[in-house]
Amino acid sequence: ESYVEVQARVSEWHRQLTADSVAVAHGGTARALMVALGIETPASAADLTIEQGAVYVFGEGGLTKYS
Repeated sequence: ESYVEVQARVSEWHRQLTADSVAVAHGGTARALMVALGIETPASAADLTIEQGAVYVFGEGGLTKYS
């Protein structure tokens, strides 16, 4: 699966959400979601460190990390 395919898949998943949800995913999936939501660019997401054990909350105001 290419990065573009991952981004399309997580975009579709996100569009189908109807309530607050919890998802557990790999860093690449989190990066793709950040790009799909306009939080990061493809270039900035590629260099972004995704911490293990951290909780990333995607919301109306953007992204908040709890670690």
